[in-house]
Amino acid sequence: MLYFAKSNNFLTFLYINNTSMIGAIIGDIVGSRFEFNNIHTKDFELFAKDCSFTDDTICTVAIADAIYCKIDYKDALLEWCRKYPTPKGSYGIL
Repeated sequence: MLYFAKSNNFLTFLYINNTSMIGAIIGDIVGSRFEFNNIHTKDFELFAKDCSFTDDTICTVAIADAIYCKIDYKDALLEWCRKYPTPKGSYGIL
């Protein structure tokens, strides 16, 4: 399970100020099962059992955290990526 924030204030910030970011995260989760197996149809179940957050969600949340908390992007990315080391996508080839 993905916990999006270290505090309720940050989660509130995401919800109130960045509804498009929440949409991006939902899109990432819905599309996660097609990340390495593309489809060419609009006829599919949105939230299937094999849907999950990916490395894109982790990095997006890390950058939002850095902006909100006014910390270095690198530090936020390292913190979040270490907290979730094996999401779908696995951060590409490191």
